[in-house]
Amino acid sequence: MQRFLVSSSALLWGLLFSFLGPTLALILTELFRATPQQVGWILGIYNGLGLVVSLLIPAWADRHGNYLRPMLVCGIAAAAWCAALLMTHSLVVAFGALLLLAAPATVGMTLLFAHMRHAGFTASDVLSVRAWVSFAWIAGQPLATFSIGAWGARSVLWLILGTSVLVCAVTVGLQLTRPRVTAEDHAAHRREEPELHISRLSLVAIFGAFVALSAANSGTVAVTQLLVHDYRGLPVIWAGIALGLAAGLEIPALLVLGRLNRRFSSFALVASGAVSFMAYYTGMSLVRDPWLLLPLQALKSWGFATMTGVGLTLFQAVIARPGLASGLFNNASKVGAIVSGALIALGANQTWNYPGVFYLAVPTAFIGLVLVGVAARSANGGAGSAPTAPAAPGPPAQTSPSGTNSRATA
Repeated sequence: MQRFLVSSSALLWGLLFSFLGPTLALILTELFRATPQQVGWILGIYNGLGLVVSLLIPAWADRHGNYLRPMLVCGIAAAAWCAALLMTHSLVVAFGALLLLAAPATVGMTLLFAHMRHAGFTASDVLSVRAWVSFAWIAGQPLATFSIGAWGARSVLWLILGTSVLVCAVTVGLQLTRPRVTAEDHAAHRREEPELHISRLSLVAIFGAFVALSAANSGTVAVTQLLVHDYRGLPVIWAGIALGLAAGLEIPALLVLGRLNRRFSSFALVASGAVSFMAYYTGMSLVRDPWLLLPLQALKSWGFATMTGVGLTLFQAVIARPGLASGLFNNASKVGAIVSGALIALGANQTWNYPGVFYLAVPTAFIGLVLVGVAARSANGGAGSAPTAPAAPGPPAQTSPSGTNSRATA
């Protein structure tokens, strides 16, 4: 039952963010008449606050050994945000609700994966559940677009509200069906050691690696349509087909990685993703035939799946506290998205134009590859071994939570 509810929660959180992320700027402009400058400042402050709460809330959960209670609060906050926006026409009120309610709500998925680590789910379980998030993104964005076209921008708020209510219901179900945790279990959790012991410098290297990989990915995704349509002169539908295919291929890639992580180290799998990213960026900067866009998407899907799926399990392996591990992983992606702005500004110059973003993405991904190798050399834990401390009650683990093995080299 727990596995079903965890998968359902991942699907619903993925739907919620697939509705919210691409439409937030539209909601601010269409419903509250925000100017482009106001939208920029609002989203900048909102994302900055998101960096902070994605560490503070999981830290509280780590101290108390309970990730479902704050996750329920995140679901309630998302529902309250929608209700507030449906009852007001003031941009000031909408901005306040965005900071006080929507920003904390973004931590919900982080807490879900922290709960999985705390409850003893394996890395293969994490990767399988992450595939549900990818499916939600594929289904959610067309659904949000259809809703806006049929009923206007306000309809997205109703979609988010309904999804938030379902998130809360599933979270309550998880709380009711989870095994009882005794004081001794909680004390054992607090004493838990990371599965892979690395130096602080190597931990910084891992964080930097994922910032670099995320920056390259975010920057190239942002200009893919512009590269295909404005620069190559191809119909814009080819950009949509390419991005949709890459998103669809991410699901089987995650399922394959769920099996491979039992045989190969997380460092090796992430390194393979960085190499795949580099090949993809090189191909996209050179390709002119629209049909060649399609096979390149398999390279992108593999890189993205290793970054978002195996990357999460790697952070959970080297950091003992599940909330902090998931929060840092989430923040690495957010910092990378911020850095991608500089990548776009430098790459899309008058000389290189949009292919320049892909040119710069290659060395950026290479930096990530090098940093992964630096961290791998210092790892002295075994991925095929059991955790060094007892896991909290939960589903029986067939392999260690990180899914890595003793070969901790890239």
